[in-house]
Amino acid sequence: TYAIERNHISDKSKILMIGDRKHDILGAKKVGLKSCGVLFGYGSHQELEEAGADFIVALPHWGTEYSLRHDQSQESWARWLVAQGCCAVVGSHPHVVQDTTHIAGVPVIYSLGNAISNMSAENTRLELAVTLRFIYDRNSQVKTMLEPQPDFMWCSLPERLTASYATIFVDEWKERRGEWIEPADFDNMMATLKRVKSATGIK
Repeated sequence: TYAIERNHISDKSKILMIGDRKHDILGAKKVGLKSCGVLFGYGSHQELEEAGADFIVALPHWGTEYSLRHDQSQESWARWLVAQGCCAVVGSHPHVVQDTTHIAGVPVIYSLGNAISNMSAENTRLELAVTLRFIYDRNSQVKTMLEPQPDFMWCSLPERLTASYATIFVDEWKERRGEWIEPADFDNMMATLKRVKSATGIK
């Protein structure tokens, strides 16, 4: 309640409480907020579901490092998570972006890659930011999730684009090669983007 009042928010329908324990979900309900339980902490799917989470998102740490395609183990776990009722699966660990899919209508993003990276291995400085958009219709009380929106990002090392590290959205910089301190880093970004898109099928 304090945070809502402090930020002068009058329309609670625009707020989604995100938490990994039942206390987060119960607290949201107490102040009239919708909630999303995330499976990256100590809370189990059962705990979040019993507390009444409106949405549950799995964030598994899995996969083969540096592979641009998911492996069979990831797919098996993704199917299991979907069967448990997760409304989205967003993975990490391989250090590179991996392909995406849908299982029984549920979006699965196998790997986001690195958000900030000074790794030298190929493809490790390109990553995904994925926006998950949840909709709750107060009239029908139907809860839905829109198609996730992926955006490619690039981690530029010091003295390449700026004096320090810089994580940027590729779409905002793909026509701005002249602003790079080291234009070869721009060329690397674009070549990596092309390579990863081709391998993963992500548009």
